[in-house]
Amino acid sequence: MVVYRMVDGSTVANSELEIFASDGGESEDGEYVDYVADGMPSKVPESIRYGGFIGTKYKHTTCTNNFYILPEIVINIPEGIDTRIIESVAIYSTRIIPIYDFEQTWNGKWSLSDRGSGDDNSYTWTADFRKLFTKDVDLLQEPLYRIKEIKIRDFVENCHKEKLTYTLLKNAESQPVFEPTQSLHTQVAGCYYEYNGRLHKGNIRTRLFAGYSRFCLGETEEGMTTKLICRLDIDNTRKQVCRSVAAFRPTKIRRVASYPDYRAVQFAVTVDDPGSYGGKCLLNVKLDACEGNNYAYAIGTPSGNAKYPCLRMSRSSVEYEQTDDDDTYIETNRVQASATNNMFSLPFANSYRFGVSEERIIAIATVVDELSATRFGAFPLYVFTDRGVWSLESGTGEVLYSNILPVNHD
Repeated sequence: MVVYRMVDGSTVANSELEIFASDGGESEDGEYVDYVADGMPSKVPESIRYGGFIGTKYKHTTCTNNFYILPEIVINIPEGIDTRIIESVAIYSTRIIPIYDFEQTWNGKWSLSDRGSGDDNSYTWTADFRKLFTKDVDLLQEPLYRIKEIKIRDFVENCHKEKLTYTLLKNAESQPVFEPTQSLHTQVAGCYYEYNGRLHKGNIRTRLFAGYSRFCLGETEEGMTTKLICRLDIDNTRKQVCRSVAAFRPTKIRRVASYPDYRAVQFAVTVDDPGSYGGKCLLNVKLDACEGNNYAYAIGTPSGNAKYPCLRMSRSSVEYEQTDDDDTYIETNRVQASATNNMFSLPFANSYRFGVSEERIIAIATVVDELSATRFGAFPLYVFTDRGVWSLESGTGEVLYSNILPVNHD
């Protein structure tokens, strides 16, 4: 995952999730053409671990190979980014996690499967990697660590390429953890008020992020429109967003489909085409919550060769209930405060609700008169609603406001 870092350290506009994993590459006919191979971790010198090392022992026919993955990411940014606001782009990654249980890969001879026969020089069976997949690690629930930061000024023609080397990833746990403080949703409000360098917004209308599209692979096809649909459950209310991609026919999802809100519950891919594909749903999957990183995600069922295989589009239409998009929700009784001196950063912790959900905030104002010699500033803000007045009590440390009290309320 990559994300913009602002001058105050806030993170905004985080990208979709990406999984890099070592498994046999899959050809178009469904046959795997590469195998994980050669080398237990303790027997591979650190000097040659140039990629994210995933090692197991396997001998295919008369050859052996060292198998590594060396992921490379390409980051493109728009022109004209104001470096007084956005300072850098940060790369976040999980620690290196073995996909395979190494204890099962070596029993005194080359062995990954109990099928077939052979000796140390000749093996004729197909490996069944499912026997080796680790079961105690959930990759999508792992923390994301900031492994590298690239200054905006260091981008060449608005582009940067970075290989995720073993050296870069091996000490990931010692780096800062990604803490989601900002969503990709768009907010407007019925009233605004600035106090102590923070923008306060009341009576909020949120338009949900339409979703990512780059994890969906396919081919150019004129006359076809592909729709990537996410459904969310927000306070027991169903919402739906859609990202449309024109002139595109989808074939598969690259290992993981993700949406930057843990409340997303369903992901579907539909195609709209006057021809044979007209009005069909080709993929419909449940999204699981990754609350620690504020994502929802879907991954495929492990196959014989891949723990994280691609999600393939169905050749025929799958069951899916078509509904209209509904990407906006209103919270009339909510106040959202920004980070200090940064109106673009809206930490989740700085969200406050007043009264019942039907209550509507009209205005926010500062307390002018001194409450007492010792309590000056203890209740700095008044929030006016259509049912009365509330006061906010100042917090301590990282807590902005510690209490909400009614002053004059029905």
